[in-house]
Amino acid sequence: MSTLRKLTVAHLRGSTQPFSLSFEKDKKLTVVYGENGSGKSTLCDALDLLGNGLVGSLENRGLGSGLSKYWASIGKTPSEISVVLETASSTHSARLVKSNVVVDPQKERPSVQVLRRGRMLTLVTASPSERYEAIRRFIDVGGIEDAESSLRDAIKSAEQGRDGAALRLQENRGEIHRLWQAAGSPDDDFLGWAQAEAKRAAGEFAPQIDALDALISAHTRLTELPAQWAQAQQQIRDAGTESASAQAAFDAAQNGIASDAADMVSVLESAQAYMQRHPNPEACPVCQSAEKAQGLSERLQERIAGFQALREASQKLRNAHAQVERAKQHGDSKWFKPAKGQFQIYYQNGADHPEYQPDFVAETAATIYMLEPKKRTELEDPIVIAKKEAAVKWCANASDHAASYGGKPWRYVLIPHDEIAENITLEGLAVRFGC
Repeated sequence: MSTLRKLTVAHLRGSTQPFSLSFEKDKKLTVVYGENGSGKSTLCDALDLLGNGLVGSLENRGLGSGLSKYWASIGKTPSEISVVLETASSTHSARLVKSNVVVDPQKERPSVQVLRRGRMLTLVTASPSERYEAIRRFIDVGGIEDAESSLRDAIKSAEQGRDGAALRLQENRGEIHRLWQAAGSPDDDFLGWAQAEAKRAAGEFAPQIDALDALISAHTRLTELPAQWAQAQQQIRDAGTESASAQAAFDAAQNGIASDAADMVSVLESAQAYMQRHPNPEACPVCQSAEKAQGLSERLQERIAGFQALREASQKLRNAHAQVERAKQHGDSKWFKPAKGQFQIYYQNGADHPEYQPDFVAETAATIYMLEPKKRTELEDPIVIAKKEAAVKWCANASDHAASYGGKPWRYVLIPHDEIAENITLEGLAVRFGC
């Protein structure tokens, strides 16, 4: 609702001269009083014309239709009538065009209700319901109606909440009774038994809760493991392809270097033999430079020694490659060292449940091994045994899960350190020390 500022009326009814009525700022009620004929009705007619397009003071007076001809002041024509209302947000004006009231702007035209004396007199003799109908346009009951609607909604929501709570209470009582019967009906009052159970210290169940959380977390990671394993295998295959390509380029370069090195060594050895026959030449036998003749024999020896070291390194590299190939013949397996938290295996150490991280995991064509090398003197240590039992149980669960999609079984192998040798295969160690 916008605040009224000023009403200007010209040549309407008693306004023979244009006049303006200014409204007090921030006042919601304006009282206009004066003697008869002072223009009070003209003000009401001006607002009625602007809001409703009529002059209510002339209605129902037996003047017939076409009342607009009576609206203008004496000596003025209807086209000279003007009403302007200024508010805090806009200005609206009304005038007559061929007996039609034109309001500018038509959008958001002011809403005007006029309670005149004739209607007020009917309130004296009317019934209560009729009285309300006579004045309902002047009473804003929107807030009351909204409040009543909100109250009805709140009552309905409260009733639904009450019914839902009663249903949940009944369900909970039934569940408590079932648990009480499952526990052997220890007391006569199942609700009293439930209260006693609820008061038990939560710390009593902490180990079981931790173990269940660990099991849930391990199962979640276990279900993710096949996809991770497939991704890792693909990365290994990609890396193998890149490695083979790089190895081929390296072998080609190495062969070229080795061939050039052999030729260079032959040339240097021939030069060394010449220097042995001519130990103190006055000039270099190749470039005939006297400046480079000094120390020539020593430099030749250094170059020969350098190329000899290159040949020895190349031979060691070839030997290492041969050893790798021999290792592959013993067993084609993939190895990796687990990261912390990868398997989430927990073992019991008194009241604690720390995490166990195995040393190695190796995958062969038929089995995935979890490997733990230990000193032989530590194999009977209680911590080592607790870790082994937890890992064996984890491998059993992992094998059951892998069997559901055709995966490889898991096996835990606790290996004494003095049983590890170059000629021992992984399968052989698993047969002897697998759990």
